[in-house]
Amino acid sequence: MASIRKKQLSIRSKFVQFRGKIRREFQANKVPHGEKRSSAFPYFLSIYPAIFVFLQQNKNKTKMKAVVSIIMGSTSDLPIMEKAAKLLDEFEIPFEINALSAHRTPKEVEEFATNAQKNGIKVIIAAAGMAAHLPGVIAAMTTVPVIGVPINATLDGMDALLAIVQMPPGIPVATVGINAAQNAGILAVQMLAVGDPELQAKLANYKEGLKQKIVKANADLKEVKFKFKVN
Repeated sequence: MASIRKKQLSIRSKFVQFRGKIRREFQANKVPHGEKRSSAFPYFLSIYPAIFVFLQQNKNKTKMKAVVSIIMGSTSDLPIMEKAAKLLDEFEIPFEINALSAHRTPKEVEEFATNAQKNGIKVIIAAAGMAAHLPGVIAAMTTVPVIGVPINATLDGMDALLAIVQMPPGIPVATVGINAAQNAGILAVQMLAVGDPELQAKLANYKEGLKQKIVKANADLKEVKFKFKVN
């Protein structure tokens, strides 16, 4: 897929930069051009560990395959949906982001939805505003769980919320609040965590962090002084 190809090109670019650095260091060590390889061999032995570490650190990135797909009706939704992307990044869950429209690219939506499971997608986060048919249309064509994010484009987002949440029997869409992309990301992680103790532990730590923020907030509020404040 395009996202995997993009990661591969990114790693290749990093390696080209790394290779240039090695070349500059090699020249700085004044190994003359044309000198016998045997004289340069000790230098190559000295830098081999660095090359090995570089390759080990990046090999998994090229093999990453998306398990969550973030779909939005337009790139104008990205400032909202990037909250879900950041959450998935935080939990180190591979994902992809694409723009699809149920009305303007119906064939592409069908192709995506019908092939999602085969392509390894385990959860779909779909965002749309106004008529907001995208999440429901995708849910109708796949058994992969779909999380709907209503976007506030008109009518304070209420039109999108009702369009996504009011699905007919048999075609559910797990709908979060208006513009609540972060909650969609958390819900996706919770779905993936079923049967995954390591991911469950990460979620527990995340929620403990939320608790500590409130504990700190209360501690800070105790320092706020008012004449008639009793705590």
